[in-house]
Amino acid sequence: MYKIINKFGITNSLIILDKNSKDKIYKSARNIRNIKVTDVNHFSAFDIVKFKKVVFTESSVKELEKRYS
Repeated sequence: MYKIINKFGITNSLIILDKNSKDKIYKSARNIRNIKVTDVNHFSAFDIVKFKKVVFTESSVKELEKRYS
């Protein structure tokens, strides 16, 4: 996971996943400094302001679109 984060330049990032993806990815990224992994139900405005980059998975965007459409 560390190599992927560096490859895409997403250090100091909030990574927002759907619930199923979070279960798989959370353990591999939880100890990386300046990275927070959360699902679409548990991020806040403070999280968005705190991190320089916000990364959404395609499935998390679709879930947000369903909720707010």
